[in-house]
Order: sequence, then C-alpha cells, then structure tokens
Amino acid sequence: KKETIREKNRTAATKYRNKIKKGAEELQEMESQLSEKNRILSGHVECLRNEILSLKTEILRHGTCESPLIQEYIMETA
Repeated sequence: KKETIREKNRTAATKYRNKIKKGAEELQEMESQLSEKNRILSGHVECLRNEILSLKTEILRHGTCESPLIQEYIMETA
C-alpha cells in the first residue's frame, strides 16, 4: 500500500515538474517573441523620428514662401 502511495506521489510530482517546466518554456518563448517585436517597433520609431525631422527641416527651408500654412507652422514652432 505504501508503495502505491509513493508511486502516485512520484507520478504527481513528475507531472507537476513537467507542467512548471512547460510554463517556464512558454514564458521564455513569449519573452523572446516580445523582445523581437520591441526591437522591430523601436526601429520603426527611429525611422519615424527621422522622417519628422526631415519634414520639419523641409518646412523651414520654405520659410520665405507665402503659404499661410507654412508661415503659421514656423510661427508656432519658433
């Protein structure tokens, strides 16, 4: 009888350890995927920042234009 209880306990412990190990592996995989996604999104952010800077520079180059929109933007950002 003790041997049966021990065997059930051993089986339950193994099952529990496997469940914990699987959960940890899933979390590591999720962390890896999210890190990659973060890297990609950070690259997009950098590209967008560069594009904003380029567009602002282009607007400032047109400082002598008579366009009310450009003049308004320049006045607001000055």
